[in-house]
Amino acid sequence: MCADCSRVVVFTGPSLHPRAAAALLNATILPPIKRGDLEPFLASKPAAVGIIDGEFYQSLAVSPKEVLALLETGVAVYGAASMGALRAVELGRYGMIGVGSVFRLFRRGVLDSDDEVAVTYCKETWRPLSEPLVNTRYALRAAVRKGILTGMEAARIISNLRPVYFPERTRELAFRLARDVAGADRALALRNFLATEAPNIKERDAKLLLQRIRQDFCYDARDGGKQACHRRLESPPSPGMDSRPESPDGAVGGVVRSPSANSVGTSGLSRASRLTPAAVRITKPIGEADGTKPI
Repeated sequence: MCADCSRVVVFTGPSLHPRAAAALLNATILPPIKRGDLEPFLASKPAAVGIIDGEFYQSLAVSPKEVLALLETGVAVYGAASMGALRAVELGRYGMIGVGSVFRLFRRGVLDSDDEVAVTYCKETWRPLSEPLVNTRYALRAAVRKGILTGMEAARIISNLRPVYFPERTRELAFRLARDVAGADRALALRNFLATEAPNIKERDAKLLLQRIRQDFCYDARDGGKQACHRRLESPPSPGMDSRPESPDGAVGGVVRSPSANSVGTSGLSRASRLTPAAVRITKPIGEADGTKPI
């Protein structure tokens, strides 16, 4: 690994376990970001900061102004999957680099409710205790492609999940809704699929963020990856990545931790999703490597 890569800082948690992140990138791995966490880096100026997960409940969320202050020092800031994707939508015009599908869906207005990415989790193990709605969208779309559900059945399940408070959106709830919509046999097939094969779009986006940082800072492909390279933000993104600037849309949110000793809890999210049931389907390709699109 190059010296630049060792000067990278990444904030992650339930979207991508810190051990998994450390195995993919030689970086300083920190827990989900909160208000004030970027201040030390204004002076130390790491090569890059990657924001995946972030808190807001008992801790204030990292503000756009904090990220902007870091960008103004010349530090490259990347965002994906959760809080990072939402901040990247707001700050793309100022140079923050958004990566992955969740970022693109919010940037394009296909998704506009921050609780799409919110989860509860065990803070000792980082294991999610609820299921992000955006992950469920992709999982059900994949189930449709496998013939487990019809498109209408998947859409009905999503429609029933959307008004549910996000800590209560679990795979078990999705199974019960599927049983009501599609019957016991196909609901059981869906349960097995969710446990073994379903895509995890937030985890995948988080890995894409690390891959993008590694490409921009750590290896020079012209030398077989043996020599450290300087920052190459002008290089075209890899498939599934996106660095095009975008105007802020006012989205806020991310991973939420509760005062509970064992889990992330409530978020204080009061804004309901403004998407109508007809708007939750994507009818245009969004460039997914595996061809899946959310319901």
